[in-house]
Amino acid sequence: MNFTNRINLANSRAGAVVPFFAILLTLIVILIGFAVNLAHMQLVTTQLKIATDAASHAGGRALSIHQSTDLAIEQVEKTIRANQVDGKYLSVLEDGGDVNVVFGSSIRDNQGKGAYRFSPIDKSIVDSGEERASSLGVVGKVNVSMFFGGPEASSYAPVRRSIATQVDRDIALVLDRSGSMLYFRDQIQLHAMLDLLYQKTETIEVSGYTLYHYWEKKKKGKSKKISWKDKGYHRPEDADSKWQVRDLLDTRTVGGASYEKRLISSAELSNAKASLYSQEFSDNVIYQLEKFWNSEHTLGDSYSSSEGGELTSAMAQYCHDWQNSPEAPRNSRWDYLSQGVQAFVDVLNETDQEEFLSLVTFSGSPKLECPLTNNYTPVLEKVWAIRPNGGTGIGNGMLTSVEPIVSGENARLFAVKTIVVLTDGENNSGVHPLEAARTILESNDVTIHAVTFTPGADQDSMQEVAGAGKGRHYHANDGSDLVNIFAEIANNLPTILTE
Repeated sequence: MNFTNRINLANSRAGAVVPFFAILLTLIVILIGFAVNLAHMQLVTTQLKIATDAASHAGGRALSIHQSTDLAIEQVEKTIRANQVDGKYLSVLEDGGDVNVVFGSSIRDNQGKGAYRFSPIDKSIVDSGEERASSLGVVGKVNVSMFFGGPEASSYAPVRRSIATQVDRDIALVLDRSGSMLYFRDQIQLHAMLDLLYQKTETIEVSGYTLYHYWEKKKKGKSKKISWKDKGYHRPEDADSKWQVRDLLDTRTVGGASYEKRLISSAELSNAKASLYSQEFSDNVIYQLEKFWNSEHTLGDSYSSSEGGELTSAMAQYCHDWQNSPEAPRNSRWDYLSQGVQAFVDVLNETDQEEFLSLVTFSGSPKLECPLTNNYTPVLEKVWAIRPNGGTGIGNGMLTSVEPIVSGENARLFAVKTIVVLTDGENNSGVHPLEAARTILESNDVTIHAVTFTPGADQDSMQEVAGAGKGRHYHANDGSDLVNIFAEIANNLPTILTE
């Protein structure tokens, strides 16, 4: 091969590299575009997953707590708009929005051990109360604009469905049966009533009535001594041992007899309050309470314990039952707690999930009243039959409640474990409740809700207990609040993402 041919061959090879490099560069650009598009698609898919998961969980919690589909949808909208997808804000409420909310129920296959299967229920049916929804699904979609490619490549529109489901629970009720739970539902109100019955001023205006101070029969120039619980009545000399009604509105002369005023001292009033829950209430006080609060009372001029059913005022009912009933008095703290437990059970009976319930009570020592069961009748019977007494051992009660719901005979492996502990006082026996909560949580996946009742309860400690137990702290100053709180706790079902 001569020199000229060699040059021509070299030139021909050099010319072949240029188109090859052009083709290769094109392929590289295509691969880069594909990689960028793929990464962008994965990013958008992840963003959509985060947004729909968060929205379904938030909506499911709202549905659980408020039992309202509209409030659930509002919570979905609020949450979905807090999470951008491909730089966009998705919406449920806008016309043609990118998010749909569906309601339904989820059932776990394979006898509660398999995957959850979702069945939709129309919103109108849920709103009518014809069927209950235990699951909420959020279906989100977004049209993705690609960095590379023509219009046909920008048609990628991922769709993501996320479903949050309320799950079964094993619940331990841990209730304070200490002596203070026997007190009247509102101790401040009862003390205020004593202030009226044992007023230190001569007269006082109450609801348009003038209440006079007490008058006692003159006897040899001295006032007859009467114990604090019998104020409001007098004992004529000719009545032997029978007490007669002394109306608070009476004047100085009763039945032709002359009476003189006797002022009660502040020390006597303080003793009356201090002795309120350690001495028996007399029928005299019950009658006066009934007359004061119920102007249309049906009792006669005297009161007997057999007439307890006719009493209408809360304080009179309480005083009567304190003396005559083996159970907790009407309008006591325990009475309202019992109503709260009834409301709790009523809600559980309406849920689609199956909740098992156990009952532990505590005073100076804890007691397992009912093991874990789906039959709530024994629990209610136990609660209504208890007459509280003793100290306050909150922590010991909490520790006793763990075994029945975690490893007891009826404890369920896949059920969420929940402890609801209530107290109206401060721990004065055994393990401190915060220490008990920490001990429980060391080896158990349990949620602890804490409820405090009346202003005298140790709210600070029980807030710490609920915080450690990843639950909520509730406080009730009166009985009606307490009933509502128990209903709210029962409605506050845990939710998990099942799809």
